[in-house]
Amino acid sequence: MAEPSWQEWIVGNLSAGCDPADMQARMTKAGWSEADARAALATGIAQLFPGLQPSALALPVVPDMGTMCCGGRDIRVILRLASPAVALCENVLSPAECTQLLEYAHARGLAPSTVVDEASGDNVPHPERTSSGLMLRRGETALIERLERRLAELTAWPVANGEACRRIKSTLRRSNLVYMLGHCQLHSIHGWLRSVIS
Repeated sequence: MAEPSWQEWIVGNLSAGCDPADMQARMTKAGWSEADARAALATGIAQLFPGLQPSALALPVVPDMGTMCCGGRDIRVILRLASPAVALCENVLSPAECTQLLEYAHARGLAPSTVVDEASGDNVPHPERTSSGLMLRRGETALIERLERRLAELTAWPVANGEACRRIKSTLRRSNLVYMLGHCQLHSIHGWLRSVIS
């Protein structure tokens, strides 16, 4: 339970328009568990906005390192960052689910990735973009719906608050690899390359 001074801090900052995710990060840095910080923020939000539904108060959870069962799969969290909120997970999809998702996306058709033209604001191709992709609608297939529920369970974040799934295919060129090596931590590159090349 939050001490009165913390509850006042929470309500005061929420009233001032502070971002609850930033507040949660500050609270965990001060020693709060993520679950306690989320609960205290939800209490403060409910005080200020009594008509909001509980799902609107949710903040995503970065899962702890280790293995957890979500949607019938044992998912391994092999890398975890609290800020920014990032988790690198293995075994989220079975090989059969992965094949099914790739085949479905291929059948729907991948479009070249674009950038926003600074002058016109239009989405336009760019010679340095080597990827193509496809945005999938929420619940578009039974597999996508199952995956969305699995990810919602993994992050304690309602499906309605999540983003749509997307499929991206990239052609790896030397310039991409140099950029990636300059901006990624080396221990995560091997897994990324495996996923891009396969």
